[in-house]
Amino acid sequence: MHCKRIIDADEYGLSLKCLDRAGNKLLCFECMAKETGASVHYLKEKVEFLREHGCTLFPPKK
Repeated sequence: MHCKRIIDADEYGLSLKCLDRAGNKLLCFECMAKETGASVHYLKEKVEFLREHGCTLFPPKK
């Protein structure tokens, strides 16, 4: 982790999906945006897209 903030389930899932399947590199949305060059908004949209298409890394919204 870069900022040492506790990440939520969506950040955890996206870190596994896009950065490191082994879970050695877990980033919050802000740090992931800095590292990848994507916006935080785009990353959150990507999570929703993957969730809607059945990716099991993202828990369903309540």
